[in-house]
Amino acid sequence: MTSAPHRPSFDSHRPRPRSEGRPASPKAERFWASLREDLADVIAEAAALGVITAASVPADTDDLSAEQASAEIDAMLDDLRVVRAALAEARRAAQRTERDAARQVPASGALVPDRLYETPDGEIYRTYLSGQGNVYVKIWTTDGWDYEGARGALRSIRPEHRMSVERAKELSLQWAQCIRCGAELSNAVSVERGIGPICITKI
Repeated sequence: MTSAPHRPSFDSHRPRPRSEGRPASPKAERFWASLREDLADVIAEAAALGVITAASVPADTDDLSAEQASAEIDAMLDDLRVVRAALAEARRAAQRTERDAARQVPASGALVPDRLYETPDGEIYRTYLSGQGNVYVKIWTTDGWDYEGARGALRSIRPEHRMSVERAKELSLQWAQCIRCGAELSNAVSVERGIGPICITKI
């Protein structure tokens, strides 16, 4: 069970000038108190996301001078800008991590990116992953992999159509080139095996 984020203590080490001079206006006091609550919230959220910040919340007081309110309002506004910017970057980093994880671990029943598939009608496709994390396909032709000819084919390809290594070897030998990358097989081991050392791990 995850515990609730720890709210920062209001007992701050921020230096406070001695309260003197005219008192803060009610409007300034309300704004000061509002900023104090906002700053406490964003510091707590930052801590929950592992963001380390030097920002601190000024201690509460019943004797707030106008000079003190002005100085601490300025300081809290600066801290809020810094912490919110750090939070925004932490959220973006978390989203990128989630997207990367989603790309590496396909959902159940999904096509696996960068693999070969052969449909019942004999067409051969290779899956790719777009920059947005979406799977698309190209169709095998005598000139290599073609995107235009594969338009709409994604709907008919199923996970069970994924090509076996033995079938990939058979087709590579048939075409005298690697069925996955299109390279001519020249290495003796690759010729005998029917597929190159890198592509055999991508079937």
